[in-house]
Amino acid sequence: MIHFCFQLFFSGALGVQTIAEEGLLVGRAGDEMSLPCSFAGTFMNLTLVQVTWLKKTDGGNVNLAVYNPQYGMSYPSRSSRVTMANSPTLSYTLTITPLQLSDQGLYNCEVNTFPDGKLEFLTDLTVLVKPLSKVAAVPAEAAPLEVPVANCTAANGKPAADPPEVIITGYNGNWYMKNTNHSLRCNAKANPPVTSYHWTISTGSIPPTVQNMGDHLIITLVDYSLNGTWTCEATNSIGRGRGEISIVVKEPDFATAGEPFGSTVIYLVVGILVAVLIAVVLLTLARKKVRQRVADSKEKVNSCQRKGSEFVVLATVSLKVMDCSHPSKRENCDPETTEHSETAMG
Repeated sequence: MIHFCFQLFFSGALGVQTIAEEGLLVGRAGDEMSLPCSFAGTFMNLTLVQVTWLKKTDGGNVNLAVYNPQYGMSYPSRSSRVTMANSPTLSYTLTITPLQLSDQGLYNCEVNTFPDGKLEFLTDLTVLVKPLSKVAAVPAEAAPLEVPVANCTAANGKPAADPPEVIITGYNGNWYMKNTNHSLRCNAKANPPVTSYHWTISTGSIPPTVQNMGDHLIITLVDYSLNGTWTCEATNSIGRGRGEISIVVKEPDFATAGEPFGSTVIYLVVGILVAVLIAVVLLTLARKKVRQRVADSKEKVNSCQRKGSEFVVLATVSLKVMDCSHPSKRENCDPETTEHSETAMG
């Protein structure tokens, strides 16, 4: 409950005036509810003109009660469930009895004074409704297992009440022998909230490898003792709800070794493929470098050969010897030389 206190300072007054108001109130349908609006302290030179209680609605303000020092008390709403107190202590409390769901809403206490005018203070009222509960017997025969013997019904509550709805999560169908770090969780949706959880297994008592943590179980080691139907029963003040899940523990092998083994195989295959790919790339680069070196070497050799035979000179010299001892042949005794030359560029 939230309480607000407002202090009002009046000019020319010898004291301080205070109006106290309950800002937020919660009540139950069928009970009596009081909405206070009162003066506190002493005051002088202040005249009370009128006090009015209003309820704010979508269609406007509804006038519930009015007090006027001259004309007395009046109830414009004509509701027999509403009264306003006029006490010598200047308390103008609005009382509603019995409280109904329709009374929920925002209330305004207006205090008109002279010469300071009107003061307004709001109260927000919330109404809770207890649900209507009904129990109906269900015919049942004696049996070694639990069977329902009654149906419990809760209706017309505010807020709405639920028998708990339970779902068990945590099992994905791939629990293998010797696995660790598994758990089951009892997820319950209920109003009012769940107050207790109870776990059972169809094969008997809970195995020692299971730690009961209330709304969840911690599986420290997976073995065949976990096989069976697990039940979580959640209880609140309205009733109980249960959820079930069947667990089958598998034996790990090469084909069905579970997620951890499968992940390891995948990582191993991917690693091998990456290593082979890297080796192929490196080998290709190495062979390319070797071929490049051989080609560079041949290019250097060819370049040197061309430079050494760049100018090749071929020359032919013909010499003709004449017999000049005879006079008849002397005219041809002048030396004659025939030359032939060729120049080739490589």
